[in-house]
Amino acid sequence: MARIKILGNAVENPSANNINEATMVSITTSAAVTLTLKTAGAATTKGTLRIAQGATVLLEKDPTDEITCATSFATKIAYNV
Repeated sequence: MARIKILGNAVENPSANNINEATMVSITTSAAVTLTLKTAGAATTKGTLRIAQGATVLLEKDPTDEITCATSFATKIAYNV
């Protein structure tokens, strides 16, 4: 079973947010949504991910990468298998 350590407060509906410079983020949605990951300052889109309603995903990213994901909560975490 995986272990997750919470490293900050949940950010509701993040928009161009690096989630406290997280390198691992837990994202839980309340509706089907597309997550967008961009480089700092929204210069370049690194990718997008469609997340189903009620799903939780763990996203690994660079500390300055910014997440935009409506109808969701994103939390900085540490993850250990």
